[in-house]
Amino acid sequence: MSAEADKIRESLASLLEYTEQAVEFSKDQAPLVAQEIIHWGIASNAAWVLAWVAAIVALSFVFRAGRRAHAKNDLSMGDLVMFLSVLAIGGCSLGVMSSLGGFIKAVVAPRLYLIEYIGRLLS
Repeated sequence: MSAEADKIRESLASLLEYTEQAVEFSKDQAPLVAQEIIHWGIASNAAWVLAWVAAIVALSFVFRAGRRAHAKNDLSMGDLVMFLSVLAIGGCSLGVMSSLGGFIKAVVAPRLYLIEYIGRLLS
């Protein structure tokens, strides 16, 4: 029985040592992880802003093509293209505003961004 008790004590001691090392590692790495989450939020939202702006630029060319078709008195196609491109540009503008809001929040209030990020992970 004493040999088994010694093995259990050794196992518990090594488990306690691993736990302490894990806690120390977590304490050391937590600030770096938080910083990386904030940097990722900034980069991700900036990429979305650029993507939405690129979509708006592309749709503006579609709008111009519709306007040219309208000028040639091809009313049905020109009006439809202009109408749909205006709707799409409006949707992309909402995407720009949403992504820009996330970008600004990560830059101006990184702790708030981090708290909201953790809240999204936990929900």
